[in-house]
Amino acid sequence: MEVAEAPVADVTFARCRRAAALFKAGNVDEGLPDIVRLADDGYAPAQTLLGWAYEVGRGVPLDAEAAMGVYRAAAESGYRVGQYYFGVFLYRRGDAAGGVEWIRRAAEQNYAPALYRLGRLYGAGTVAPKDETKEEKYMLRAAELGHPFAQRWIARRALTGREGLWGILRALRWFASVPWLAFKLGSDDETDPNLLYP
Repeated sequence: MEVAEAPVADVTFARCRRAAALFKAGNVDEGLPDIVRLADDGYAPAQTLLGWAYEVGRGVPLDAEAAMGVYRAAAESGYRVGQYYFGVFLYRRGDAAGGVEWIRRAAEQNYAPALYRLGRLYGAGTVAPKDETKEEKYMLRAAELGHPFAQRWIARRALTGREGLWGILRALRWFASVPWLAFKLGSDDETDPNLLYP
């Protein structure tokens, strides 16, 4: 009996997932060759991870131009994670309008980190005049999708009593529904690269 081969997309995904796991475990030298090959082949998740590696100098030299190139390729392919990371990259380098546009595109695809970031930007008045209604809208959607920092934001805000008893009950719901929230929030950095492949 002949065994059917796995579809190419499944093999590519598995290779990228393995390489990303090696990155997270600190075995960058072992995972990098696959990431580079897959990125060169136009695979957007690998392009995003390679862009991050260039941006922070993980396994490769720091190279903002190379990071921009692979981030842009991933973003333009429609890959929401690539759009988010490209947007954040642009925003941090002073292109607020361009950065926010890419973050917004990822948020429109219900990518929780993008929704959270957009909420933060509206809350700070960075993308437009401060807009607490939009801030809450984006934070609530990100929280519903399981983003731990958005859940913390919703819970903290509700615990202040600002929303009355209903708000306190809502805060308790967030904490009760995610008992491992404290573990996930071990870092206060919402740009933690571990969010790259949730």
